[in-house]
Amino acid sequence: MIFRCITALSALVGIMRGWTEGLWQGVAGFFLMFLGLTVLAFVFLGIICVLVDTSNPQEEDSCFYRAVMYPYIEMLMQLMLVKVTARGTEKIPTQGRFLLACNHLQLADP
Repeated sequence: MIFRCITALSALVGIMRGWTEGLWQGVAGFFLMFLGLTVLAFVFLGIICVLVDTSNPQEEDSCFYRAVMYPYIEMLMQLMLVKVTARGTEKIPTQGRFLLACNHLQLADP
């Protein structure tokens, strides 16, 4: 979601600059806007991560941090071309804790 929004905003800026100032200005505008928004998104993520209190163990799930992390995880998976395959998800318990052991197919998986 974040990756698509950044790309769409960058494309809009690139098209507007290309329309008014020329093709190369539009291409440069797209790449500069894309880079700037990506850096801004990761600065925001860094600030959010710094604010986490690691001295206090979390017993309950935080809806805020889950809502923040899901789009970033999706963006990183798209950028790194990661495909997730899950089998046997019907065996995961709906209540309580469980241990998830993943098979790693390559050295880059972990």
